[in-house]
Amino acid sequence: MVVTCLGEVMLELRPADSSSQLSLGVGGDTFNTAVMLSRENVSTGYLTALGKDRFSDQILDRAHAEGVGTAGVQFDSDALPGLYLIQNDASGEREFFYWRDHSPSRRLFDSDEKLKVCIEYCCKSEWLYLSGITVAVMAQQQKRRFLEFLKALKNTGVSIAFDPNYRPRLWDSVEDAKLWHATLMGYSDLVLPTLVDEQALWGADSAKSVIEHCQAAGVTTVVVKCPNAQAVAWNGNESVECGTRYRGLVVDTTGAGDAFNAGFLAAHLAGQCLAECLQRAHEVASRVLAVRGALP
Repeated sequence: MVVTCLGEVMLELRPADSSSQLSLGVGGDTFNTAVMLSRENVSTGYLTALGKDRFSDQILDRAHAEGVGTAGVQFDSDALPGLYLIQNDASGEREFFYWRDHSPSRRLFDSDEKLKVCIEYCCKSEWLYLSGITVAVMAQQQKRRFLEFLKALKNTGVSIAFDPNYRPRLWDSVEDAKLWHATLMGYSDLVLPTLVDEQALWGADSAKSVIEHCQAAGVTTVVVKCPNAQAVAWNGNESVECGTRYRGLVVDTTGAGDAFNAGFLAAHLAGQCLAECLQRAHEVASRVLAVRGALP
């Protein structure tokens, strides 16, 4: 695999078009990125934990259909996958409601044996992609092993891409979120934050301040997703700003940021310049805006 994405994949309930009914799908921030990377012809695997039930089978079927590798998936026969419901306002902006407290992915690092399996699987990749949500839903007692996991990957030369994706309700406190975001940035080569999230977490007032914050942590490439579908990228040599060219209907923004990240990383892996990476990121993100759910 070129990229392994790590995190939680869940069942998704979304409004069905032109009705009051709900449709069942699959989604989750890092899983969405994994699917979009695979669609961009990047060899991608997914590392998570699932149950042994028909809903977990449905998730695996979707991964296989999208060409996402699942050899690293671990299984817990006593747990069911998490669930989230999407509601959209008239502009397509989304709000989520979650049922995930007993998701098997929360116990991915709860034993030394599982840690070993995760390291062996991910060390075969060139990149690891993860988000702040990955850590936020992780039990506190597992985080020591998680750090061992990150150290092992860095020691074998795996690069790390990190989307902070700050969700206040998932963290015990703002201080805990700040600590872990800073820790993860210290391991990361590419960070893809969202300006409004960084404003909420530590009071960032501009894309420039977010870039400087990441730069101080040793990050070499930063991509800040800004309001009004703008983005700013920096790699130590230059800074580029680019907005979307999409002017079509916006039905649901779910997964747009995840798709953006996939587009940027795919172009980055192909050796494209910052401007080309941003253009591709916007183009990939635009594919999910006119449909409901995270994955069209």
